[in-house]
Formats: sequence, structure tokens, C-alpha cells
Amino acid sequence: MAPWRAGQLLLLALAVWSVGAVAPPSSSPQLQRLVRPAVQGSLFYQLSAALPAVNASCQCSRQASNIVRAALLGHVWALKWVDANARVPAGLLSGNVNQLGDFDECLTLHAESTQDGDEDANCPPVPTKASYCLAAVALDLGEEAHPAARQISALLHSFTPFNSNFSDPGHRVPRFSAAYLGVCAPSSCTAGELQAALESLLNEQAGASDGLGGASFRASVSSEMCRSQDHQEPPDGTGARIARLALWWTVAAVLFATFLDIVCLDGEGPPSLLQLVRCLSARQNWRRLIDTRQEEGAVAVLHGVRGINALGLLVAHKSVALLYQPYVNRTAAVAVLGQPWSIIGRVAILYTDCFILLSGVLAARALLRRLDRTKAVPIVRRLVDRYVRLTPLLLALVALCTLVLPGLGRGPMWGLVVEPHAALCRQHWWRNVLYIHNYYGFEDMCLTHTHQLGIDMQLFAVAPLLVYPLWRWPRAGAAMLALLAAWSTALRHRVVLDNKLATIVYFGMPVSQMFKTASMSYILPTHRLTVYIMGLGLGYALHRVPESYQFSRAWAAVGWLVAAPLGLLPVFGPWEAATPGYQYDAHEAAQYAAFAPILWGGFVCWGVLACARGAGGVLGEVLSWRGWVVFTRVAFALYLAQFPVFFYNVGSTRHAQYYTLGSLLNIAEFAFIIAVSVVLCLTFEMPFQELWKTYTETKTNAKERRPGTAQKFAARTNKSFPTASKRKSA
Repeated sequence: MAPWRAGQLLLLALAVWSVGAVAPPSSSPQLQRLVRPAVQGSLFYQLSAALPAVNASCQCSRQASNIVRAALLGHVWALKWVDANARVPAGLLSGNVNQLGDFDECLTLHAESTQDGDEDANCPPVPTKASYCLAAVALDLGEEAHPAARQISALLHSFTPFNSNFSDPGHRVPRFSAAYLGVCAPSSCTAGELQAALESLLNEQAGASDGLGGASFRASVSSEMCRSQDHQEPPDGTGARIARLALWWTVAAVLFATFLDIVCLDGEGPPSLLQLVRCLSARQNWRRLIDTRQEEGAVAVLHGVRGINALGLLVAHKSVALLYQPYVNRTAAVAVLGQPWSIIGRVAILYTDCFILLSGVLAARALLRRLDRTKAVPIVRRLVDRYVRLTPLLLALVALCTLVLPGLGRGPMWGLVVEPHAALCRQHWWRNVLYIHNYYGFEDMCLTHTHQLGIDMQLFAVAPLLVYPLWRWPRAGAAMLALLAAWSTALRHRVVLDNKLATIVYFGMPVSQMFKTASMSYILPTHRLTVYIMGLGLGYALHRVPESYQFSRAWAAVGWLVAAPLGLLPVFGPWEAATPGYQYDAHEAAQYAAFAPILWGGFVCWGVLACARGAGGVLGEVLSWRGWVVFTRVAFALYLAQFPVFFYNVGSTRHAQYYTLGSLLNIAEFAFIIAVSVVLCLTFEMPFQELWKTYTETKTNAKERRPGTAQKFAARTNKSFPTASKRKSA
């Protein structure tokens, strides 16, 4: 291990207390004797000695050595440089290996005097400013390492729930194969110089140790993980300035409309102004938000299923985010999350499958009602409505995460989980706006959790092609959908098997395999088509089976006896994948990827149909609770807002914490996410929905008031499926 001592802080405190702060430190031999062991055992001292050996710049080496010299003389300002760096703590074997140092102390440091009297014309002096860097360090044990060393390494890495290396992305999934150390050094030292010095220092110590069997250290210090005192955000381009202006103008418009609605108008004024205010006012939209009345013909149970899945996905995502935290008992935390029951969170793909299935249900019901009523589907109008429904909130979130969130805080891991997302969004935001970002891979995606929107939009676009044959030729249409579902199932099986992917986040899963699975299967609509088709089938059943129909007790019992194992098997069947020591099997992974969505989808379909037709019992009453209507109205905003909040809290973490169950079920954090979701919903989602609704209704009414123009307008703007009468005449 590195040679810096764990007790240096205590020695420094005792030194200052015993000598007193009034005496000049450099004139007190007693103080110098007390601080010398602490300084010489510190990380900063060892790094300063290693910098010349790795050919660091003269300014970097000289400033570091001058600070060390001042610290040995007892100068308090120099001792703070030493104190701000990471140190070896207690509890290493409990997983307390991520030492962030003192981020805030580091960024307030300066050098009062670093002149050594030896001027060099080839090394002009520069101001000494502090820079904080978060270094990643990995230990590679040799094949001849002692078994005890391997056991110690396993404890240090908390049994490695995720395998990773420095080339793996770290902005979405934590790297457990490395430890993080906070380094406070002069800003004249580049990230590459600090990396070389740290790696040289650690390998020198490893070479002097017996029993490590050729072990070696690797270090990584990137410029993105460094923050200096004069750090500035990237300057805004024209597009960024326009986005920032549009963002704040929207907020101002909503606030102004709310003010007018509450204070000034009181229901009186020009009709057009009143209409605009009602669309934008937060008070009016709040009333719409908390209205528990449902649309005529709506299936109440769908709101409950969607709400429960949203909450389950929230907890599953939180379990990933909390693993970034530098817990002092991280090994115990991982042991808890390595229990068989944790498979509930590791099969989170099933929760997203449920969302896709519900999307298919809603699409099928809307299309079938339209076809029954008008015998045609306005494809263009339908896509425009969907685009306007989703895009304003998505654009607002991208703008907030790119332009606003990076400036709202800072912290040791800010460059790990906040700024990388902003950088990706600055470059690739247009893919999200076009809903094609899921075709460009998971690693370079702006806001990775928005892949679900791309899948949903693409499946929504092809839904008329799938539903129309089912409506026009039920048997042939059902056969076509069955063939497409079988093709999607076979595609998942082949791709997962050939590329050794895994849709379960099993214990010890390599981060590279996780990203590869996402890019090649998880985020592609062709691989998620099976459950969407099952949703279309459920929507067809709900549309055709009368609401008055009730299952008999016998059929209800048989249905639940068959469906319950279908739902339990994909969730709890692979429980061994949640435990340490699990060995990946490509054939098992391929079978799960192929058939788990079908089993889970079958369970959800039966549950929805049974609850909607009086065979749900207590479960049906819970899922039909009227409050779910309100919750599902903010579910979209909740899904988008959760990761920015999680990563903000991770990025601003300053010190190690103690893991408890409350760390996972953080009620205060969940409540804050819900509050943020409500604000986003009232500010960006509902106002634009109401504006678009008002615009389309006004335009439709105007066309209908002109005789003979409605049909021409529909023919010009909407490409529709031909009706049965048109086909016969043809």
C-alpha cells in the first residue's frame, strides 16, 4: 500500500494545538519535529518526490517541492495542501477505499510564498494555484500472488459487483475495479503528469512488497476529472444561447400567466387572452393535474400498473446510482445487494418491457376506436400529436442538464457523472429531438435513460401498420403479428448468444458487456417488438370484449393459476445471477432474453384483463385506485428527472457515508424527485399540451364551419388507410 500514514491529520492538529498559532511556525523547532512525520508520510509529499522522475514540467515540480518545504517548516498554508489530499483511512477491508480528500479546502488554497531563491531562466515562475483531481487507481495482482492477497483484494473491491477497466465509460455505471483518490496539486501540474507520478509511486511501493507476486498498479487521471480554482464552463454557442433564452422565456411565460390568472384577470378579459392564460397558468394546470376523473372508456387498472412500474424502476435506478457513493462499509452494502432477493432490481428490463406493453395497449385502443369511427387513420396528424406530446419536456430536460445543471454545483465526482452527460448532450442533442438516438449506441447517447422515448416513438410510428390488418382481417392480422413476435424473439436469442450479451445485470457483470448489451439489443425496437405486439393484442381484447363481461370464478382461478408462475419465473427464476460467484452462461442468457419478455408480458396481459373484467380481487381494487391517475400524469416527467437528481447528489458528495437501507429507500430524495417532476410537468409538459390542444381544436372548428372544406383539408394533410368502400370500388 501507499506509504502515507493514516494519523497525519491527528499529528497536525496536535502540533498546532501544542505550539499555538501565534508563534511563527518556521521559528519553532518543536512544531517542525511534530509535523515532519505527518508531512513525509503524506500523499502530497510522495507525489512531489515522484514528479521529477516522470519528467514533469519545471513549474509543476518546483511548486510542489516548495510547498513541501514550507509544510516541513510548519507553515499552515502549506500544511493545508498536505491535508487536502487523500489519505489511507480505517476500514479498507470494509470497502472504504474511495478517499475524496477535501475538495473545498483544496480549491481555496494558494501559496503565500514559494520562492526558493534559486531562479532559473528556463523555468519562469508562475502563480501557484490549487487544482483538485480525482484519480482512479487499480491493482492488478500477478498469477503468483498469495491467496491472502487475493482475499484482501476482493474485500478492497467489495467483491466487484461490476467488472471494469479505465476504458469503460464511468458516467452511467460505477467502476468497482478501481479506487478513487482525491489529489490536490498545483494547477501547473497536468493530469498526465499526476497520473505518471501516482503510477510510478504506487508501483515502486508494490515492487518493494513481498507476497504480491508481480502485482502492478495502474492509475488514471483525466483532465475532465480535474477542477481548478479558475474553472469556467464552456462558452455558449449560438444554439446554446437560443436554447437558454427559450428555456427562461418559457418559465417567464408560465409565471406571468399564473400571475395574471390569480391576481389580474379573475375570469374576465379578452377571450383569446383568457384562453392563452388558461393554457399556460400553473394554477389551471395544477387543477388538471390533480383531477382524478378519467376519460370515458378508459381502463382504470392501466394507471395502476404504470404507476407501480414507475416506482419499481425508480428504486432500481437508485440502486445503481448509490453504488457511486464512497461508503465506509461498501463491502457490507454490496453484500446486501448481493442477496438473492436483489434479483428484483437486476431484472429491471422487465419493468421497461411493461411500459412498452402498456404503450402498445394504448396505441391499439386509440387506433381501433378511430378505425371503427372513421374507417381511416390520419398518420401524419397522429405523429405530430405524439411529437408535440413528448418533445417540449424532453427538450427542456436536455437544456437543463446541458446548460443549467453543470453550473448549479460542484464536487469531487462532478466530472464523473454530471459534466460528461452535459458534454454528450452538447454534441448529440439533435439525435434525441429526432428520436433516433437509440440507433447510435448507448455509450455516446445524450441522457442514456431517454432511449425509452426513441423506442416508444418508433414503435408508435409503425403501430398503424400492425393494427390495421388486425382490425380489417382479424385472423390474418393476428397471424402476421404472431410471426413478427416470433421473429423478434429469435432475433434476441441469436444476437445475445452470438455476442455473449446479458439482459440481467448479474453480479460481477463487466461494464463493457452491459453497454454492449444495451447498444446491440436493449435499446433497439426490433428487439422490444414482442412485448409491444402483446400490448397490441391486449388492447384489441379490451376493445372487443364488452366492459360488462365478467369472468366466472372458475375461469378466473384457472387464469391466475397459470399467469402467476408466468410472472414469478422471469423475476425470481434467475436468482443465482444476483449472488457473488455467479458464472455467466451465454445459452442461459440467450434463453432468458428470448422468453422472459413473453412470460412477463403474458402475466401482465392477464392481470390487466382480469382486473378490468372483475377478476382482480384486492389487486384490482389497488390498481384501480383513482390516485394513480394523478401519479401517471407526472410519470413521464418522473422518469426523465430521476437520473439528473441522482447524479447531482452523487457529484456533489464530499465525503464517505455509512450505508443503510435508508440509503436505497431515500424518501427525502424520492420526494424531491417527485416535486421536481411536478414542476417540470406544470412548466413544460402541460402548457404545451394545452396550447396544441387548443390550436388543433380551433383549427378543426374553423374548417368545419366552412362547408365542403373539411374533407379537402383532411385529404391534403392526412395520409390515411383506404376504407373498405374505397377498396371495393378499386
